[in-house]
Order: sequence, then C-alpha cells, then structure tokens
Amino acid sequence: MGNFYENQIYTAHGVFGTYQERFFHKNPICDCGEEIGSVEHLIMRCKRWASYGLSWPKNWATLDILKLMRIASCKKDAAKIIKLQLASILRDLDTN
Repeated sequence: MGNFYENQIYTAHGVFGTYQERFFHKNPICDCGEEIGSVEHLIMRCKRWASYGLSWPKNWATLDILKLMRIASCKKDAAKIIKLQLASILRDLDTN
C-alpha cells in the first residue's frame, strides 16, 4: 500500500518546485533560495532539512534518491520532510 508522502518522492509530483513550475507556473526555486526545488534538493541538499541527514548512515550523500529510500530511517525522514514542506506551502497559501 502506498504512502502519500513517499509517493511524491518516487513520482516527483507534489511539493517540489520543479513540479509546481511545470503544472502551475510557480517559481521553482526552493524556499531556502539555494537552488531549484527538485526531489534530490529537498531531501538531500536543502539546508532547511539538513538536520535529518545527521542521523543517516555516513555514506548517505553518495547514494541516489532511490537507494536512499531503501534505508528505513532515511525513508521515514524523507516522508517527514515532504509532510513538513507541504505544511509550509499550505501555511503560505493561507497567509496570502
């Protein structure tokens, strides 16, 4: 059975700037301002969520996103990042 947040990672559909730009013509730059909000950026490079990587295996940064998602702790944290990112987007919509 699928998980709403994990499915966004596997399909690259949802909270990612790249998806939001393609389908809704929104700015693709991540809220951190560093780069385009792709799956890889949000989970693996975004400074907003960097604290999650501190508890991951030492070699996590050398893995691609699919290999990272095979590690239970990383998969759980990645889904949490997506959930928090979605909450942030919805909060921003509510205040505008």
